[in-house]
Amino acid sequence: MMRLLEGAQRLLDKTKSLDFIAPLAIRIYLVPVFLMAGLKKVDNFPHIVT
Repeated sequence: MMRLLEGAQRLLDKTKSLDFIAPLAIRIYLVPVFLMAGLKKVDNFPHIVT
C-alpha cells in the first residue's frame, strides 16, 4: 500500500511542471475577445470624446 502511495506522489510531483498550461490556455482563448473589445473602443474613440 505504501509503494502505491509513493508512486502516486511521484506522479503528482511530475505533473507540477505542467501547472501553467490551464491559465495559459484560458489567456490564449480570451485574447480575441479582449482584442476585439479594445479595437472597437479605439475605433469609436472620437465619438466617445465629443
